[in-house]
Amino acid sequence: MSQALLEVRNLRTYLRSGGGEVRAVDDISFSIPKGETFCLVGESGSGKSVSALSVIRLLPDGVASHPSGEILLNGQDLLKLDDPGIRAVRGLKVAMIFQEPMTSLNPVMSIGEQITEALQLHHPDMDDAEATERTIRALEQVQIPNASSRFRDYPHQLSGGQRQRVMIAMALACEPHLLISDEPTTALDVTVQAEILRLMRKLQDDTGMSMLFITHDFGVVAQMADWVGVMQQGKLVEVGTCAEVLRNPQHPYTQKLLASVPENLAKPGSAAVAVNPAAPEIVESPIPETLTLPEDVVVEAKIEPAPSGRGQGEGMQIDAPPLSHEKKELVQQPPEDVELSKSDKKLLSVLERAGLRLQAAQNVSIDNSLPDEPVIEAKTEPSPAGRGQGEGLQSDASPYSFPLSYEERELLRQPPQRREETNRPARGDEDSHKISPRIVTKEAEPLLQIRDLKVWFPIKKGLFRQTVDYVKAVDEVSLDIPQGQIVALVGESGCGKTTLGRAVLQLEPPTAGSIRIDGQELTGLSARELRPLRRKMQIAFQDPQSSLNPRLLVETTLTEPMKVHGIGANQEERIELAGQLLEDMQLSRESLWRYPHEFSGGQRQRIGLARALTLNPEFVVCDEITSALDVSVQAEILQLLLDIRRRRNLTLLFITHNIGVVEYLSDRTVVMYKGKIVEEGLTAKVCGAPEHSYTQKLLGAVPRLVV
Repeated sequence: MSQALLEVRNLRTYLRSGGGEVRAVDDISFSIPKGETFCLVGESGSGKSVSALSVIRLLPDGVASHPSGEILLNGQDLLKLDDPGIRAVRGLKVAMIFQEPMTSLNPVMSIGEQITEALQLHHPDMDDAEATERTIRALEQVQIPNASSRFRDYPHQLSGGQRQRVMIAMALACEPHLLISDEPTTALDVTVQAEILRLMRKLQDDTGMSMLFITHDFGVVAQMADWVGVMQQGKLVEVGTCAEVLRNPQHPYTQKLLASVPENLAKPGSAAVAVNPAAPEIVESPIPETLTLPEDVVVEAKIEPAPSGRGQGEGMQIDAPPLSHEKKELVQQPPEDVELSKSDKKLLSVLERAGLRLQAAQNVSIDNSLPDEPVIEAKTEPSPAGRGQGEGLQSDASPYSFPLSYEERELLRQPPQRREETNRPARGDEDSHKISPRIVTKEAEPLLQIRDLKVWFPIKKGLFRQTVDYVKAVDEVSLDIPQGQIVALVGESGCGKTTLGRAVLQLEPPTAGSIRIDGQELTGLSARELRPLRRKMQIAFQDPQSSLNPRLLVETTLTEPMKVHGIGANQEERIELAGQLLEDMQLSRESLWRYPHEFSGGQRQRIGLARALTLNPEFVVCDEITSALDVSVQAEILQLLLDIRRRRNLTLLFITHNIGVVEYLSDRTVVMYKGKIVEEGLTAKVCGAPEHSYTQKLLGAVPRLVV
């Protein structure tokens, strides 16, 4: 190990809160060698950011105290410096990239002025021309488009990802010895994230600077870290080299974090479907390891192809007690309302819980309650020889098998909410005594319809501020989102994702086009006409720190919209509903009586999501709501969203840059580039076999957990 640039020894940081004291950092020790990167990971509220703020001494003296410990930078104890001494260190020797750029950047200063101010503060001999030149070069390094013209833009004129890049440019402009990065890439799409990480690595190689890197993305950890520290409840529970921690985690908490990475999660309700070589454009959908069923029911799935003579299509075999002759005759009759026996309903109910809805040649009313008696086993195994090239799903419930068509394979990749029974003749089977239950689908009616939507922003120049051009943030976009689906919207920062989401909710007035929800046209409505429709559609914002009112208790934030829309008979009932929402978000009811600044970034995001769900809406726009969450909390939120979608038939437009989240959560994926939709389709197909070159570029930039 090379000589340490930073040494933290037995550091304790206690925060005063509500008359008590919180041990935010409790006796941690670590060191960062010169030119190397120490990654700090852990759940929201574990003490990561407080540790970083303690190093740079940005915690207010009236709130924070350090009962013990040392923070040595090149042997100098930063805890012993007076105010002028620590100000000389900040920015020049130690710089920090903050997690929430909207609240970190000065809203009344242009981004260029803020960077040049930092440069000239630490380099008094630098003139304005040189400072401007270095600022533009720093903005170009972090890929701000048209850096020279954006120099005079204000933070609110930039997208969330662009604001984060400005923060990175500001921190790197003075070439510090130690760079503290608090979730620096959470607001960036994967392509820009890859460029930023490469840039930070290059600057580290060129200047020899060290980094304290806080992140929840283990793909980023694998790319950036030389050393990894895992924090839990203010303590470092595991420290080691990157390879040691990621390949062979010792502490149970570290193992839990790694197991919560989206690609390691099994999507509830998905079914195992193999790919037919005859249809290479279809991509295998995720296979869940387990199905959530009552304790007295055991399900085991076995994958094997259709019997010989059935062609190369995939087959599903159901093994159960044979149907009687009368029932066989019955299901071969023309479709009509038929009352099935209890045992037949049991079989269909179990299959539906496994993510499939089957119809045995007629309309049936499926009993959704799972009975107590049956024991069904399903197992996964390779296809036996001689069964064709396709694979199928076999469940020990019936001796009848049937191959799956292309449409049926597509259906298996869809969630149960999108499957509806339709009457189509059953395909013939060479064995006349066997029935062929079929999987059928009917596309759900769209809840949201977008047609030829444009959102253009004028570019005005000259003395009289005449419009000379337009920024085409959203340009001729058409999209349908069916009821109950989760549609992921992905693309680079500034491509128009957030603008599209805001325009749908009429938070950004469209320039042209049509937006309908439940058949109701939204464009052109007045604020008064929109008010009753607001209950149907809500948004969870990307930056909870700026979207939550800092002067309101969480209780007021959640109950105020209920009161406006007449939810709850009285305030006590509304408080009870708000408390239940917080518990759904894994927050305690006591959080109702706290202010937003008293929570961590991830906790604030959960409060923002709770506010969006307060009115029990039908449609929610989620704008990067998991970008600030660590992987374990992210996994809980994603599972919570899937559960809420199932219980409430909620429809989501999920804006994100995390491809792992897209693959786990969404039914369909839409890719935007420069204001236009360049690719859309089933998530398994878009993420597994992208056709557009831009989509391929996005997927190729995803950081992988490889060490």
